Amino acid sequence: MIIWRGFGILGVVIIVGFVALFMALLGNHSGPMDNIAGGLGLLTGGAACGALGWWLNLQRPEAKTQEHLTAMRAELWQRVHAGTFQVQPGAAAPTSELEARSQVEQVVASQEQGVRKTLRNNHSLFFIPLQWVGLLAILGGTVSVVWGVVGLIS
Repeated sequence: MIIWRGFGILGVVIIVGFVALFMALLGNHSGPMDNIAGGLGLLTGGAACGALGWWLNLQRPEAKTQEHLTAMRAELWQRVHAGTFQVQPGAAAPTSELEARSQVEQVVASQEQGVRKTLRNNHSLFFIPLQWVGLLAILGGTVSVVWGVVGLIS
């Protein structure tokens, strides 16, 4: 049973696809060369999976966090200009532009970490973020290539 979240299943598809491709192109169905072909597939698939995971789990959420915070600032400033803004329920409205700016940034800062944490690492495979699945495939590919080269030498 494969457990994934978000686009985590793409990790399996990418890695298995590259391994199959390299096995078809380089494998000769005998020992060391198959290890090298499979290892090269794991290396390439792992790199692609890691890059996709890095973009999905780290880069894209950061951009979405900034978009969300910008929208939140705009909404809070609308409330300030309408005279309905309060930094917390029951608190007095800001009396100056400087005080309003400070309070708006305080509200945004208090929300920032939660938004960022909610958006990051939403794409995983077996509860492992996709970028780390790619790294594990790269490590496995390295071992397989080294094992195949040692087999060819001996």
